[in-house]
Amino acid sequence: MPDAKTMMEAVPLYNNQHMLNFDWDVVTTAFLKKFPDANLKYVKSVETVNRHVCPEKQTMDLRRVFYCMYPIPKLAERLLGKRTIAICVEEAHWDLARRRLTVRGRNETGQSVLRIDEVCCYTEVAPGKTLYTQSATVKYKKGLLSGLLKPVAAEILSGICQRNAHSGLSAMIAGCERECDQVGGVGSS
Repeated sequence: MPDAKTMMEAVPLYNNQHMLNFDWDVVTTAFLKKFPDANLKYVKSVETVNRHVCPEKQTMDLRRVFYCMYPIPKLAERLLGKRTIAICVEEAHWDLARRRLTVRGRNETGQSVLRIDEVCCYTEVAPGKTLYTQSATVKYKKGLLSGLLKPVAAEILSGICQRNAHSGLSAMIAGCERECDQVGGVGSS
């Protein structure tokens, strides 16, 4: 993790919320089966590196590592090449008693320059209704994007991340629909 003295304070990138018209069990199963997905082409591979189930507390934890390759804006191509490669870590925590799945993700690659932290929650609010919330923040290396460049960089990064977030939500909805089809329509309203 980068030294806090060299990084700026975290700045919000986006906050999203969506009501999924599926049971929490369907949503969390679709979450586990989300990759590979043709709509999320930037994710090249996913490896589960740790999992832990605690029956007494009714919790489950899962850590996955993602190898991602992103196209980048023309402006940055000269510095970084046509694509940028990133290793990302995702840590998921199921609270089965509260019927809530919390997923925290972050980039490991390039953290000394830029760090994006994302938190997604899937919470059952009623039978057949799961509230999905998503937020992300970004930290930049101090001095890297000072003055006039910072708002431009933030706008570009926010647009790219928001597009990826939308693709991820679409993949989840499609996954939930597939999961309902596999169990004969049970779980959706």
